[in-house]
Amino acid sequence: MNRSIYLILGVLLATLLLVPGAMASIVTVQAENYAAYGGGPAETQYFPSVSSYALCYIKANEWTQYNVYSSAAGTASLSAYIATVDPRTVKIYVNGIYQKTLSIADTNSWTSFVQRSTTINLKAGTNTIRFIYSGPMNFDRFVVNTPSTAPLVASFTYQVVPGTYTVKFTDTSTGGPTAWSWEFTHIALPDPYSHLKNPTFTYPGPGTYHVELVVFRGTQTSTAVEWVTVPAVSSTPKTYQAESYSSYGGGPAEKQYFPSVGSYALCYIKANEWTQYSNIVKPTAGSYALKLYIATVDPRTVKIYANGVYQKTLSIADTNSWTSFIQRSTTINLKAGANTIKYVYSGPMNFDRFIV
Repeated sequence: MNRSIYLILGVLLATLLLVPGAMASIVTVQAENYAAYGGGPAETQYFPSVSSYALCYIKANEWTQYNVYSSAAGTASLSAYIATVDPRTVKIYVNGIYQKTLSIADTNSWTSFVQRSTTINLKAGTNTIRFIYSGPMNFDRFVVNTPSTAPLVASFTYQVVPGTYTVKFTDTSTGGPTAWSWEFTHIALPDPYSHLKNPTFTYPGPGTYHVELVVFRGTQTSTAVEWVTVPAVSSTPKTYQAESYSSYGGGPAEKQYFPSVGSYALCYIKANEWTQYSNIVKPTAGSYALKLYIATVDPRTVKIYANGVYQKTLSIADTNSWTSFIQRSTTINLKAGANTIKYVYSGPMNFDRFIV
C-alpha cells in the first residue's frame, strides 16, 4: 500500500477512535497512526511477531504526536511496546508539557517488542501525546488507561472543633472533581467563601447554617447542600497554656518543664516580646475575668490586647522566685464568638498559663 495512504488512514483512525463519545477507559493506539510528526517520519513495516504494522527505522530526535481523548482529568497509565538492540529513551510530552522520560532496555531483537510503562497526567477532553526518540528503535503501539469516567457527585462532611465555633469541612465528592466552591452561610458575613478542597470556617456564634458545595470537573458540576449545626459554647472559664500561642513576636521565649506547677511554661521572656492566642470563644459579648500565672524576681508589667484593641496593663509584683507562679487577675472585654488575646511583656518573667 502507498505510504501516503497509510498516513491518511492513520490520521482518520486516530480521529475516529479518540474523539468524545469513546467511553472505554482503555485506549490502544498504533504507533503508525500519528496525527503529526517531525524529523521523519519513520517508515511503516508489517511485523509478524505482533501481527500488525509498526514504525521502524526511527532516527534520533524524531518525534510523533497523537490525539487521545479522556472523559476525565487525572493520572493515566501508559504502556509503550518497543523493540531495540541498544538502550534508548523516549521523552513524553502531554499537551506541550514535558512529563516523563521512558528508559528502554536492549530487547536483543528488532522484532521483540517489550512493554515499558509509566504514568502521565491528562486533562478532560482531547490530549496531545508526543514521543521524542533518542535513537533507532521500532515502535508498535501504546496503550493508555484513561482516568475514571465515574459520574461527578458532590458531598461533604463536617466537624465542629470542640469548645469553638470553628468547623472543619471535608470534601467526600466522587468522580474526580478538580475544583471546589464553598459558601458557608447565606447570612451576611465577611468572606464566607472558599475554593479549598478541605476548608475551615469560624462562625460568629451558635446556630444552624446553610452550607453549599459546588464541585467541578471540566464542564461538569455537582452541588451538595447541608444544614450545619454549631452548638453554643459553654461560658465556663477555660485554661490556656502559655506555650500554646498561635503567633509571637520578638522571640519566641523558650519552653521548659516546671515541677512546681506540673507543666511546661514560657521562660526567658525578653522585654517587648509578645505572644498571641486565638480562638478564645465566648457565647456572648461582655466583660470576662482573666487570670495569669506568672513568676518573676523583679516587678514587671504585661500589656493586654483583645482583638487588636488595648485593654489593660497588668502589674506583676516580685514573686521572689523563677519557679513560684503567682496569680494576677483583671477583667477584659470580649466579643461573642472567637477572640484573640495578645500579651506584651515588659521584661524577663516566666508565664505558665491563663484562665478566661
